[in-house]
Parts: sequence; C-alpha cells; structure tokens
Amino acid sequence: MSHILYRVETELEADGRWSAEIVDVPGAMAYGATEKEAVALARALTRGLATQYRRAVPRRGTAPV
Repeated sequence: MSHILYRVETELEADGRWSAEIVDVPGAMAYGATEKEAVALARALTRGLATQYRRAVPRRGTAPV
C-alpha cells in the first residue's frame, strides 16, 4: 500500500462548525462538529474520490467494460 501526503487546511466557521479541505484534491471539503471530525470526513471523501477515479479510468491495456 502506498501513502500520499496531502495538505489539510482547517477553519472554525462563524456558526461553530469546523471545515477541513484537502487542498490538492478538488471537491474534498467537509464540515464537522470538531476539527478532528472534519479532517476525518475530508480524508474519507478523498479516499472515495480516488476509488471512483480508479474505476472510471481504464487501466492501460484494458478495454472499457
């Protein structure tokens, strides 16, 4: 398993929620009641986006299903 490091930016919003954004992954932003929860949700979203991308892009030498 390979590991990729991403920069995460967090911010406490005016309404009291925390936001976390994985800066290098478009669309990977989440909100949580705590900073830790927001980061965990953003990471989970990033893993989901990566999984969808791998399924959508055929591997070299394979035909689309």
